[in-house]
Amino acid sequence: MQQTYFMKFNCLALLVATVFLSSCASTYYASNPGAFTYKTAIKNDKDRVEYYFIFDVLKKMDLKKYANKERRKKVNMVAVKMVNNSDSTITLDRSHFSVISDNNKIKLYTPEEFYQFIKQKKGFYFFWVLFNPSYTTTTSPSPYYSNGYAYVSPPQVKYHSIPIGIPLALYNFFRAKAANKKLRADLKKNYLIGKSIPPGGVAYGYIYMQAPQNRALTISLDYTE
Repeated sequence: MQQTYFMKFNCLALLVATVFLSSCASTYYASNPGAFTYKTAIKNDKDRVEYYFIFDVLKKMDLKKYANKERRKKVNMVAVKMVNNSDSTITLDRSHFSVISDNNKIKLYTPEEFYQFIKQKKGFYFFWVLFNPSYTTTTSPSPYYSNGYAYVSPPQVKYHSIPIGIPLALYNFFRAKAANKKLRADLKKNYLIGKSIPPGGVAYGYIYMQAPQNRALTISLDYTE
């Protein structure tokens, strides 16, 4: 008996396969705000500090999924280098720390608030359970003869499913969970607010803010209240 096989993936499988890479969970690796190259200093003579900004940190770290969420949520993770030129220790207290753009204070977020904006939604990856590509096998039986006549039976078609959805869902779920855990720890560890800078000292860290329309920012340390 001669058999001919035809494989045909269903439309859903092909659609999901084309977005496979963009739909997979992203990893996250620890960062160091002190490792960036800071170029342009901004001086605050009143508070006797100078500081430097680096924007698009997540993009520079090639963390595209997190960077895309940051852009969609209109928030920014900004790396800051701050130098204390005064004769006394400066403590960066959140209640007295402001970022100014166009004479307006930019809304700042805590590490946890920023984390909630950009974390990966682990439950989303269980949609991979629906990804079970199917194919068909078609068997063409050989003709048989009876009473001098040739007869051909109809082709036999069988449908098969490849159950890869559940392993993919679990893989992406736990990958996203691990990445989010690293992200949350990194945001807290490198938070600039709360750091103390001795005279002549330097501090590096991240601040988390509403995305400013104008990136010409200034920092104000207002201890007059």
